[in-house]
Amino acid sequence: MKKERKVYIVIIIILLLLLLASLTAVIVLNSQITPGRTAVIEHNTEEKLTDNSQGQVRIKISPVVTVKNDTMQNLNFCNYNEDRLLRCKLRLDNHYIYESGFVEEGDILRGDFIETEHLEPGENQVLAEVYYYTPDEQPVGQTNVKIVLNMV
Repeated sequence: MKKERKVYIVIIIILLLLLLASLTAVIVLNSQITPGRTAVIEHNTEEKLTDNSQGQVRIKISPVVTVKNDTMQNLNFCNYNEDRLLRCKLRLDNHYIYESGFVEEGDILRGDFIETEHLEPGENQVLAEVYYYTPDEQPVGQTNVKIVLNMV
């Protein structure tokens, strides 16, 4: 009886160690930051969406964005379009320092993690490249706008 009890205790300890190892692996894998993964997104409930049947695209992005602790605090990248997905890439000189995931119709990307390796403290003028896609992720077009990233 004592031998069986020891076997059960060993099995329980092994199972607990496997569970702990699995949880650790999940936490480590989820902590690796990828573009658009840490985004703060809200759904627009106030603005009417624009019909894109005539090829028009309506966007909004803050002209000055605060970067603090490797995070854009107030990007406010808005997709006010029906049947369009948007994606934003930020380029400083020849370096892409940010790429969002798809921002769906009616969504507002408030902030996200950004690569700050090439940013200087203070104001950095960057090019926001805004790409738009059909709902099945087929590219439709692109527009660019200059914005300032203020790294504090």
